[in-house]
Amino acid sequence: MSLKRLTSLIDPLVIGLGLIILGLDQLAKYLVVQEIGSSATRHSISVLGDYVRLAYTTNTGAVFGIFHGGVGILAVVSLVAVPIIIFSRAFFPSDSLFVRVCLGLLLGGDLGNMADRWMRGYVVDFVDVGIGGLRWYTFNIADACFVVGVIGLVFAMLFLSDDQAAEANAEGGGAEATGEAPRPS
Repeated sequence: MSLKRLTSLIDPLVIGLGLIILGLDQLAKYLVVQEIGSSATRHSISVLGDYVRLAYTTNTGAVFGIFHGGVGILAVVSLVAVPIIIFSRAFFPSDSLFVRVCLGLLLGGDLGNMADRWMRGYVVDFVDVGIGGLRWYTFNIADACFVVGVIGLVFAMLFLSDDQAAEANAEGGGAEATGEAPRPS
């Protein structure tokens, strides 16, 4: 792959959305730590009754509490994931706004939790949803964006037909238009 083709995969929308999500996630976490963190006088705020509340927790693992205590390795995995997310656009139609937004959500989610792991040594979680004692795992904005991005990309892979992908590549200057060998399907 040529350097020109590689740099053309760097999408300002993906990076911009990722940075916006990073900023919103870190701002929300800062406010949560200040208002309901471990040194605050209250540790929970009801948003929609008992169904949705803000509750400060920390997580030294990954999603759903797996890899508890694996902050170092998870921080490195997050760091490695950044260029993979940015350049994975090569595997999707380049002009698909839906895919580009999903990649931006993935990037923002990865950056938000990576920042926590590097700066705090743990991830701040604060969105608590459920009914009574039946609660989902507490999560944050970065987690939500990452999960929505993954679900969106799976949807795109399952339901974006080969004809649509070929049409998008031909119109958007894909491999066929640039003279590069087409990617195997």
